[in-house]
Amino acid sequence: AVSSSTLCVTQTCTQTDCCTANPTCGSSGYSCPSGYTMNPNSAVCATAPCQQTDCCTAIPTCGNTGHSCPPGDAPKPADTPCSAGGCTDTDCCYPEINWTTVTAAAPFPSRAFLCAFSLGGNLLVAGGDSGHGLYFNDVYYSTDASTWTLGSSAAFNSPRAELGCTVRGGTQAFAIGGYYNVPNEYFSEVYVTTSSTGSSWTLLTSGAFPQRDDLGVVTFGNNVWVIGGNSGSAVLGDAWYSGDGVAWTQAPNPGFGPRGSFGITVFMTKMW
Repeated sequence: AVSSSTLCVTQTCTQTDCCTANPTCGSSGYSCPSGYTMNPNSAVCATAPCQQTDCCTAIPTCGNTGHSCPPGDAPKPADTPCSAGGCTDTDCCYPEINWTTVTAAAPFPSRAFLCAFSLGGNLLVAGGDSGHGLYFNDVYYSTDASTWTLGSSAAFNSPRAELGCTVRGGTQAFAIGGYYNVPNEYFSEVYVTTSSTGSSWTLLTSGAFPQRDDLGVVTFGNNVWVIGGNSGSAVLGDAWYSGDGVAWTQAPNPGFGPRGSFGITVFMTKMW
Protein backbone atom coordinates (compact mmCIF):
# COMPACT_ATOMS: atom_id res chain seq x y z
CA ALA A 1 0.00 0.00 0.00
CA VAL A 2 1.22 3.54 -0.82
CA SER A 3 0.46 6.83 0.96
CA SER A 4 1.01 9.92 -1.24
CA SER A 5 1.34 12.30 1.72
CA THR A 6 4.08 10.41 3.53
CA LEU A 7 7.36 12.35 3.90
CA CYS A 8 10.52 10.55 2.83
CA VAL A 9 13.52 10.34 5.14
CA THR A 10 15.92 11.28 2.33
CA GLN A 11 15.65 13.28 -0.88
CA THR A 12 15.22 10.08 -2.85
CA CYS A 13 12.20 8.19 -1.60
CA THR A 14 12.65 4.48 -0.94
CA GLN A 15 10.29 1.55 -0.53
CA THR A 16 10.76 1.77 3.21
CA ASP A 17 9.62 5.41 3.14
CA CYS A 18 6.58 5.00 0.93
CA CYS A 19 5.32 1.42 1.16
CA THR A 20 3.57 -0.61 3.82
CA ALA A 21 3.29 -4.33 3.25
CA ASN A 22 -0.27 -5.56 3.00
CA PRO A 23 -1.17 -7.98 5.79
CA THR A 24 -1.22 -11.71 5.22
CA CYS A 25 -3.95 -14.07 6.30
CA GLY A 26 -1.63 -15.53 8.90
CA SER A 27 -0.42 -12.24 10.39
CA SER A 28 -3.93 -10.79 10.51
CA GLY A 29 -5.36 -13.69 12.53
CA TYR A 30 -8.35 -13.88 10.20
CA SER A 31 -10.58 -16.94 10.72
CA CYS A 32 -12.99 -18.36 8.17
CA PRO A 33 -16.67 -19.08 8.75
CA SER A 34 -18.20 -22.53 8.56
CA GLY A 35 -18.17 -24.00 5.07
CA TYR A 36 -14.81 -22.47 4.13
CA THR A 37 -11.17 -23.54 4.39
CA MET A 38 -8.36 -21.18 5.30
CA ASN A 39 -5.97 -20.11 2.57
CA PRO A 40 -2.22 -20.43 3.34
CA ASN A 41 -0.96 -18.12 6.10
CA SER A 42 1.31 -16.47 3.53
CA ALA A 43 -1.60 -15.37 1.32
CA VAL A 44 -1.42 -11.57 0.95
CA CYS A 45 -4.62 -9.66 1.49
CA ALA A 46 -5.77 -7.17 -1.17
CA THR A 47 -6.61 -4.58 1.48
CA ALA A 48 -6.20 -4.02 5.17
CA PRO A 49 -7.86 -5.47 7.12
CA CYS A 50 -8.07 -8.89 5.47
CA GLN A 51 -11.42 -9.96 4.05
CA GLN A 52 -13.08 -13.33 3.60
CA THR A 53 -12.35 -13.21 -0.14
CA ASP A 54 -8.63 -12.86 0.66
CA CYS A 55 -8.26 -15.67 3.15
CA CYS A 56 -11.05 -18.19 2.61
CA THR A 57 -12.00 -20.70 -0.05
CA ALA A 58 -15.44 -22.28 -0.05
CA ILE A 59 -15.40 -26.01 0.65
CA PRO A 60 -16.85 -27.71 -2.43
CA THR A 61 -20.05 -29.64 -1.77
CA CYS A 62 -22.03 -31.99 -3.94
CA GLY A 63 -24.69 -29.30 -4.28
CA ASN A 64 -22.64 -26.20 -5.05
CA THR A 65 -20.52 -28.00 -7.67
CA GLY A 66 -23.50 -29.50 -9.46
CA HIS A 67 -22.05 -33.00 -9.34
CA SER A 68 -24.30 -35.61 -10.94
CA CYS A 69 -24.27 -39.31 -10.17
CA PRO A 70 -24.10 -42.11 -12.72
CA PRO A 71 -27.28 -44.03 -13.56
CA GLY A 72 -28.37 -46.31 -10.73
CA ASP A 73 -26.52 -44.41 -8.01
CA ALA A 74 -28.40 -42.28 -5.47
CA PRO A 75 -27.17 -38.74 -4.69
CA LYS A 76 -25.99 -37.87 -1.20
CA PRO A 77 -27.32 -34.69 0.48
CA ALA A 78 -26.39 -31.45 -1.30
CA ASP A 79 -24.33 -30.19 1.65
CA THR A 80 -22.04 -33.25 1.65
CA PRO A 81 -18.43 -31.91 1.53
CA CYS A 82 -16.14 -33.12 -1.22
CA SER A 83 -12.49 -34.15 -1.09
CA ALA A 84 -9.74 -31.60 -1.67
CA GLY A 85 -9.33 -32.58 -5.30
CA GLY A 86 -12.96 -31.86 -6.17
CA CYS A 87 -16.23 -33.71 -6.04
CA THR A 88 -16.20 -37.34 -7.11
CA ASP A 89 -18.77 -40.13 -7.28
CA THR A 90 -17.31 -41.48 -4.03
CA ASP A 91 -17.96 -38.12 -2.34
CA CYS A 92 -21.43 -37.50 -3.70
CA CYS A 93 -23.10 -40.79 -4.65
CA TYR A 94 -24.41 -43.88 -2.93
CA PRO A 95 -23.48 -46.77 -5.21
CA GLU A 96 -26.20 -48.86 -6.74
CA ILE A 97 -27.17 -51.65 -4.37
CA ASN A 98 -27.20 -55.16 -5.71
CA TRP A 99 -28.84 -57.85 -3.61
CA THR A 100 -27.44 -61.36 -3.28
CA THR A 101 -29.37 -64.47 -2.33
CA VAL A 102 -27.53 -65.92 0.66
CA THR A 103 -29.81 -68.93 1.01
CA ALA A 104 -33.04 -69.89 -0.68
CA ALA A 105 -33.80 -72.63 1.83
CA ALA A 106 -33.43 -71.41 5.40
CA PRO A 107 -34.55 -74.11 7.86
CA PHE A 108 -37.43 -72.10 9.29
CA PRO A 109 -40.90 -72.20 7.72
CA SER A 110 -41.62 -69.59 5.06
CA ARG A 111 -43.44 -66.60 6.49
CA ALA A 112 -44.60 -63.03 6.07
CA PHE A 113 -45.21 -60.20 8.55
CA LEU A 114 -42.25 -61.26 10.72
CA CYS A 115 -39.80 -58.94 12.42
CA ALA A 116 -36.03 -59.04 11.91
CA PHE A 117 -33.20 -57.41 13.83
CA SER A 118 -29.54 -57.87 14.75
CA LEU A 119 -28.26 -58.32 18.30
CA GLY A 120 -24.90 -59.40 19.66
CA GLY A 121 -23.47 -60.22 16.25
CA ASN A 122 -26.44 -62.33 15.18
CA LEU A 123 -29.28 -61.75 12.75
CA LEU A 124 -32.64 -62.82 14.19
CA VAL A 125 -36.14 -63.34 12.84
CA ALA A 126 -39.20 -63.61 15.08
CA GLY A 127 -42.85 -64.50 14.59
CA GLY A 128 -44.83 -64.02 11.40
CA ASP A 129 -47.46 -66.05 9.61
CA SER A 130 -47.42 -68.59 6.81
CA GLY A 131 -50.08 -66.89 4.74
CA HIS A 132 -52.29 -69.93 5.26
CA GLY A 133 -53.56 -69.30 8.78
CA LEU A 134 -50.50 -70.63 10.63
CA TYR A 135 -48.92 -68.13 13.03
CA PHE A 136 -45.44 -68.53 14.50
CA ASN A 137 -44.07 -68.05 17.99
CA ASP A 138 -40.46 -68.93 17.23
CA VAL A 139 -37.13 -67.09 16.93
CA TYR A 140 -34.28 -68.18 14.66
CA TYR A 141 -30.78 -66.70 14.62
CA SER A 142 -27.76 -66.76 12.33
CA THR A 143 -24.22 -65.43 12.32
CA ASP A 144 -24.00 -65.26 8.52
CA ALA A 145 -27.62 -65.32 7.23
CA SER A 146 -26.85 -68.68 5.62
CA THR A 147 -26.93 -71.14 8.51
CA TRP A 148 -29.86 -70.72 10.91
CA THR A 149 -30.52 -72.14 14.39
CA LEU A 150 -33.73 -72.23 16.41
CA GLY A 151 -33.31 -69.91 19.38
CA SER A 152 -36.78 -70.34 20.87
CA SER A 153 -39.90 -72.22 19.87
CA ALA A 154 -42.10 -70.30 22.33
CA ALA A 155 -40.71 -66.80 22.58
CA PHE A 156 -43.95 -65.06 23.54
CA ASN A 157 -47.18 -65.92 25.35
CA SER A 158 -48.80 -66.75 22.02
CA PRO A 159 -47.91 -66.76 18.32
CA ARG A 160 -48.09 -63.45 16.48
CA ALA A 161 -47.43 -61.65 13.22
CA GLU A 162 -47.33 -57.99 12.15
CA LEU A 163 -45.36 -57.14 15.31
CA GLY A 164 -42.61 -54.54 15.54
CA CYS A 165 -39.04 -55.03 16.75
CA THR A 166 -36.19 -52.68 17.55
CA VAL A 167 -32.79 -52.77 19.27
CA ARG A 168 -31.71 -50.24 21.88
CA GLY A 169 -28.12 -49.58 22.84
CA GLY A 170 -26.92 -52.69 21.07
CA THR A 171 -27.84 -54.83 24.09
CA GLN A 172 -31.65 -55.02 24.21
CA ALA A 173 -34.17 -56.12 21.60
CA PHE A 174 -37.86 -55.26 21.99
CA ALA A 175 -40.78 -57.06 20.36
CA ILE A 176 -44.02 -55.10 20.55
CA GLY A 177 -47.65 -55.59 19.57
CA GLY A 178 -48.83 -57.88 16.80
CA TYR A 179 -51.83 -60.00 15.87
CA TYR A 180 -52.89 -63.63 16.33
CA ASN A 181 -55.84 -65.07 14.44
CA VAL A 182 -56.86 -67.37 17.29
CA PRO A 183 -58.95 -65.85 18.82
CA ASN A 184 -58.56 -62.77 16.57
CA GLU A 185 -56.39 -61.01 19.14
CA TYR A 186 -54.44 -57.76 18.86
CA PHE A 187 -51.61 -57.20 21.33
CA SER A 188 -50.21 -54.32 23.35
CA GLU A 189 -47.54 -56.49 24.94
CA VAL A 190 -43.93 -55.36 25.18
CA TYR A 191 -41.23 -58.03 25.36
CA VAL A 192 -37.48 -57.59 25.81
CA THR A 193 -34.46 -59.85 25.45
CA THR A 194 -30.74 -59.46 25.91
CA SER A 195 -30.03 -62.87 24.39
CA SER A 196 -28.22 -62.76 21.07
CA THR A 197 -29.97 -66.03 20.18
CA GLY A 198 -33.45 -64.87 21.22
CA SER A 199 -33.68 -67.79 23.60
CA SER A 200 -35.51 -65.98 26.41
CA TRP A 201 -37.90 -63.03 26.42
CA THR A 202 -39.38 -61.08 29.34
CA LEU A 203 -42.85 -59.55 29.23
CA LEU A 204 -42.41 -55.98 30.49
CA THR A 205 -45.96 -54.69 30.22
CA SER A 206 -49.31 -55.19 28.56
CA GLY A 207 -51.95 -52.52 28.13
CA ALA A 208 -49.72 -49.47 28.50
CA PHE A 209 -51.07 -48.26 25.14
CA PRO A 210 -53.90 -49.46 22.88
CA GLN A 211 -53.46 -52.86 21.26
CA ARG A 212 -52.28 -52.90 17.64
CA ASP A 213 -50.58 -54.63 14.77
CA ASP A 214 -48.97 -53.12 11.62
CA LEU A 215 -47.30 -50.61 13.94
CA GLY A 216 -44.05 -48.73 13.57
CA VAL A 217 -41.40 -49.47 16.21
CA VAL A 218 -38.05 -47.67 16.35
CA THR A 219 -35.36 -46.60 18.81
CA PHE A 220 -34.62 -42.88 18.81
CA GLY A 221 -32.12 -41.55 21.32
CA ASN A 222 -32.60 -43.63 24.45
CA ASN A 223 -36.32 -44.15 23.90
CA VAL A 224 -38.29 -46.88 22.19
CA TRP A 225 -41.15 -45.50 20.10
CA VAL A 226 -44.46 -47.07 19.06
CA ILE A 227 -46.30 -45.27 16.27
CA GLY A 228 -49.62 -45.90 14.54
CA GLY A 229 -50.90 -49.32 13.57
CA ASN A 230 -54.24 -51.09 13.45
CA SER A 231 -56.21 -51.81 16.62
CA GLY A 232 -58.66 -54.16 14.90
CA SER A 233 -61.40 -51.55 14.98
CA ALA A 234 -59.50 -48.46 13.82
CA VAL A 235 -56.28 -47.34 12.16
CA LEU A 236 -54.25 -45.40 14.71
CA GLY A 237 -52.31 -42.15 14.44
CA ASP A 238 -50.83 -41.91 17.92
CA ALA A 239 -47.22 -42.05 19.12
CA TRP A 240 -45.85 -43.45 22.41
CA TYR A 241 -42.34 -43.58 23.85
CA SER A 242 -40.56 -45.26 26.74
CA GLY A 243 -37.09 -45.23 28.24
CA ASP A 244 -37.41 -48.67 29.83
CA GLY A 245 -40.22 -50.46 28.00
CA VAL A 246 -42.37 -50.46 31.13
CA ALA A 247 -43.63 -46.89 31.55
CA TRP A 248 -45.01 -45.33 28.36
CA THR A 249 -45.86 -41.71 27.58
CA GLN A 250 -48.08 -40.56 24.75
CA ALA A 251 -46.51 -37.87 22.57
CA PRO A 252 -48.97 -35.01 22.00
CA ASN A 253 -49.95 -33.95 18.49
CA PRO A 254 -47.60 -36.11 16.42
CA GLY A 255 -48.56 -34.15 13.33
CA PHE A 256 -49.67 -36.99 11.06
CA GLY A 257 -52.85 -38.92 10.48
CA PRO A 258 -53.70 -42.56 11.16
CA ARG A 259 -51.56 -45.15 9.39
CA GLY A 260 -50.46 -48.75 9.46
CA SER A 261 -48.06 -51.00 7.52
CA PHE A 262 -45.62 -48.13 6.98
CA GLY A 263 -41.85 -47.79 7.15
CA ILE A 264 -40.00 -46.02 9.94
CA THR A 265 -36.31 -45.43 10.59
CA VAL A 266 -33.80 -43.00 12.10
CA PHE A 267 -31.55 -41.03 9.76
CA MET A 268 -29.45 -37.89 10.30
CA THR A 269 -30.60 -37.61 13.94
CA LYS A 270 -34.27 -37.58 12.95
CA MET A 271 -37.12 -40.09 12.87
CA TRP A 272 -38.52 -40.69 9.42
